[in-house]
Amino acid sequence: MKCYHSFIISTKISPYECLVQLYAVIKHKMINPKIPIILLTDKKSFEIFKSLELVDIYDDVITDIFDDYPYDRISDAFWSSPKIWAISKLPTPFAIIDTDLIYSRPLKEFEHFDFGYLHRETSNVYPRPYEISTPNGFKWESDMLYYFRISTPINAAVLYFNNEIFKKEFTQRYFNFVLDNKGEFINIAEELLKDNVIVNGILTSYIAPSAAVIFAEQAMLGALVEKYMSTDTIFRSGQVLPIIFNSAFFNRFSPEENRKSIQEMINESYYHLWGAKYFINNDECNCKLPKIAEMLIKSGQELLTNGNCWDKYGGIYERYKEEIIQSLQTANNLEDTTK
Repeated sequence: MKCYHSFIISTKISPYECLVQLYAVIKHKMINPKIPIILLTDKKSFEIFKSLELVDIYDDVITDIFDDYPYDRISDAFWSSPKIWAISKLPTPFAIIDTDLIYSRPLKEFEHFDFGYLHRETSNVYPRPYEISTPNGFKWESDMLYYFRISTPINAAVLYFNNEIFKKEFTQRYFNFVLDNKGEFINIAEELLKDNVIVNGILTSYIAPSAAVIFAEQAMLGALVEKYMSTDTIFRSGQVLPIIFNSAFFNRFSPEENRKSIQEMINESYYHLWGAKYFINNDECNCKLPKIAEMLIKSGQELLTNGNCWDKYGGIYERYKEEIIQSLQTANNLEDTTK
């Protein structure tokens, strides 16, 4: 088995994201020392990663996997498509993990599955098949419509593939839907798309702003797993955590269960920067940054100390620690000038 990070840089990366990517690689090497971790990127992004000192931390870097990626046929609405493109080309078995997630469990837990993943999500913020545009000539099959209806989406931040047939069908279905598709909402009430819901202090829409891509990737995975579980008696699929995300917080499949114990279980398994990036990249949310920064800096000190790897990674850590501190000072100065 191999483990992969896949990322093509299209916007500026914050020092917060760089630190989490560094921590993710260190944690992987501590917990899975016999499983190489490899970065998949394009040649332009490789040079950026090199300048960020995030190339040599990997066991290997592959830069030609996206040489034939169809940039001109994929809408920005489907921004996770490079990862799915990489999945289509990688030989099983392998795990692929988002660069903004620190995974703290041994990957060997997945080895008895054909397909493994982190957790499920409720479908309340997802559009349904006929609420997203399709390419010319595309038509949903009735069996897939059924499986969409009875399944729950799968969070794709951590994925494990050990079945070539399943992997091939997923990636083919994904690109059949995505190629030459604008990813626009159709046949959907306008009120569901307006920013009129406050979730964890953020004003957002009822249907997720990233609905096109999470439908194509995560809802598609959920439906396809349901298909295989229903028609293939030996197909084995499993999730790491017996929880479901409802777009605001996590529940066990019984919502009455103790949420504190759920958070403890999550903390032991992974850290995901995903939600925090809203505050990092939004100038109006600077009040949230000190807490995020303190947590990342402190956890990095502990990680490098416990892993006895200050000599190897300490310089990179100090670089991004200083960049975060400087960004906080800059934000405070800007805030003072507006008062």
